[in-house]
Amino acid sequence: PALTECWPFGRHLCQIQAVMGGALRQQNSLCLVLIAVERYCNQINQDLHLSLFSKHLTLLYILATWSSSGALCSVIVFSLEGFYLSTSALSVCEPHYRSVQMLVLTSCVFYFPTTMLLMYCYGTIYHSQKLKMKNRSA
Repeated sequence: PALTECWPFGRHLCQIQAVMGGALRQQNSLCLVLIAVERYCNQINQDLHLSLFSKHLTLLYILATWSSSGALCSVIVFSLEGFYLSTSALSVCEPHYRSVQMLVLTSCVFYFPTTMLLMYCYGTIYHSQKLKMKNRSA
């Protein structure tokens, strides 16, 4: 019962677990966007790629995505009391949105820009590679 029906570790640890779970999901999508932008810059402009994606700057980008994801999820969980104990599997604390409007708004803010940027970057890479292959055969 301790694994599936109750949370014996206290409210603050539950909030921290909810922040980490939410931040990890958001940070994963931000890392995918960083990879897409890096590939895009590599295909389109080599000089821009070399200036924007050095070792130190890439580390800075990763730390910035972690901190921004953590800060955003902290606001949702700590300030808005947006967390709950999920008993559907093992007891884990997850972020929770108080209203459907808040859920839709945060989903749009979290995932719509990242999806559009991914589609643009990889679509441009695909079409540029297709054009290069066409020019090679000519």
